[in-house]
Amino acid sequence: MPTALTALRLLLTPVVVLAVLGGRDRVALAVFLLAGASDGIDGLLARRWGAVSRFGAVLDPVTDKIFLVAVYLALAARGVAPWWLVALVIARDVLILLGAGLLAAARRAGEFRPSVWGKVATTIHVVTVTTLLVLQATGWAWVRLPAAALLFVAGAATLWSGCHYGWLAARRWRGGAEGIDERALGE
Repeated sequence: MPTALTALRLLLTPVVVLAVLGGRDRVALAVFLLAGASDGIDGLLARRWGAVSRFGAVLDPVTDKIFLVAVYLALAARGVAPWWLVALVIARDVLILLGAGLLAAARRAGEFRPSVWGKVATTIHVVTVTTLLVLQATGWAWVRLPAAALLFVAGAATLWSGCHYGWLAARRWRGGAEGIDERALGE
């Protein structure tokens, strides 16, 4: 069931993207919120039911990345989100994947779970996208200033979490899979 919710979120990605691109902002907001709820519920169910799997542990953060990047791309194409933020988010994700790939190729990867700062950055991105969609769907003027501020907070969180992942990867590289203290991962 938890993995099915993650798959549902992946399937909702083009629905949100098409709604954003088509200017159907209320639909985009509603589906985005539904997908966000499924993200929280799938993790809760996996832990509660003891249904945590290696596949699910990989699929969930990859789905989050695909979902957020796709929605950011759609928002940028509409002129709602700045391209610099989209580029920053994509660059960080590509560097994380390249680093994980290099560590795996060198047999130093071990288990590389999301860090606390990666989770914080993801949360900030969800809040930022939600705020941008609320602004588009409602036109409420009072949302403009928080939305603008959140863009910079999201950028800073992306940079910080990217640096943290780089630090973790460097520690893993120097010490091998056993050379990293799992508490450093923020778990």
